[in-house]
Amino acid sequence: MLDRSFVERLTNVIGKEHVHSDRVSLLSYSYDATPDYQSLPELVVEPGSTEEISEG
Repeated sequence: MLDRSFVERLTNVIGKEHVHSDRVSLLSYSYDATPDYQSLPELVVEPGSTEEISEG
């Protein structure tokens, strides 16, 4: 499980509109084209720039 302080720091860096933990978002990112494989992520993070990535 992700540490709450880590999630808060990410949220402060990139904004809460780019951090998703709702069930629908997690399910949307739980699979790809890999056959017979699905894994539910703990968090979905969509940074808006490379600066946000390096700051995090």
